[in-house]
Amino acid sequence: MFFIPRALGLTLLYTAGYAAIGALFTAILTDSGKTIGFSMIFFIMIDMALAGIGSKIAFIDTLYDYSIFKLVGDIGKPIMDSGDLPALLIVPLLTFAISGMLGILVYRRKEIK
Repeated sequence: MFFIPRALGLTLLYTAGYAAIGALFTAILTDSGKTIGFSMIFFIMIDMALAGIGSKIAFIDTLYDYSIFKLVGDIGKPIMDSGDLPALLIVPLLTFAISGMLGILVYRRKEIK
């Protein structure tokens, strides 16, 4: 009974997290072609890169375990442990907030023509 609203709400949160990262790339890169190309390559490769580096470096492994790139796979779990739900809620909110703040800082430093 609670699976569909939970899955829909978490999907919206994670979509906002991914969109915030994409908006950060948009603020950093000036050319739309570069932004689209970099974003596509980044979102395709980041999961594999973080998993590979995380197998060698413990800090990166912990960072990857609590990133939206890995936790997005846990949204569809039918039964969640008591510790899973807070992490699934906090991680996309922090990603959204941090990416948003970095995007604001980058945008303020840009020269507007």
